[in-house]
Amino acid sequence: MTDVPEAAKTLFEDSARLKVLETFKTGDGVTYHIVGSSDEEGGDPVLVRVDGGGNAEVTPEVKPEDQTTGGALSITSRATEVLKAYRGEGQEQADDIAGGGTPLSQADLNSQFLKMAVKMAKDGFSSADAPGTDGGNLACAWAVNQCASKALGKQIGGGLATANMVVVLRNKHNPTTKPIAGAVIISASASVGGKWTIGHVGVLGKVDPADEDKTLIYSNSSSEAKFMQNFTLGRWRTKYATNKKLKVEFFELKPSLFPGASDIEVG
Repeated sequence: MTDVPEAAKTLFEDSARLKVLETFKTGDGVTYHIVGSSDEEGGDPVLVRVDGGGNAEVTPEVKPEDQTTGGALSITSRATEVLKAYRGEGQEQADDIAGGGTPLSQADLNSQFLKMAVKMAKDGFSSADAPGTDGGNLACAWAVNQCASKALGKQIGGGLATANMVVVLRNKHNPTTKPIAGAVIISASASVGGKWTIGHVGVLGKVDPADEDKTLIYSNSSSEAKFMQNFTLGRWRTKYATNKKLKVEFFELKPSLFPGASDIEVG
């Protein structure tokens, strides 16, 4: 296992647990590391680019200039598989061409998505074997994508990284300023004060209008490698907004992107 380069370590928040999952190179002296960044409750992989001069940066994707003829990638089959998992390649996603039956109403979609989240948590749905997640340690986006696939017929998209998933949510789905049962809650990993800071993503449970901070949240646990009820909204806001200075965003999934959801019955 490749050690995390010293230049890369300085990019991350001090509390982050770091692990290089795979490394690949380009012909012009650039090295990419797929780095797992996690804490006890959440984590996701990020791409770290280190140039020939040893300068490191977090990047959402391999840069185009590193894939030109002069900088063609030198990558093993194992690294290729991890990179595909990071990108979510080969998975049917909600931004693909729609097809199927009549879309659910927004309320019915939210209810069906939440029902699946509760079922997965009760069943102890494991993320331990999820590709590219270091045994479930980096599986928060993967688990929410699995919940969408099981409940609605397609994944949300964005692969394994919350920073990529939030782009899909902002571009394709319906933001809301208030928590709504069955909506996605996401505090995407991002740079805060020059340090890459670990975020998380989950599914909102039933909202108590008298005290919305008591709302239950269902998400993957990095330490347990399984989907579970492991947050309240109040604790989420304290950890990710107050302490980590990350945004807390809510999205209702867009029904027209899941037309096959009406054919799925969640037991």
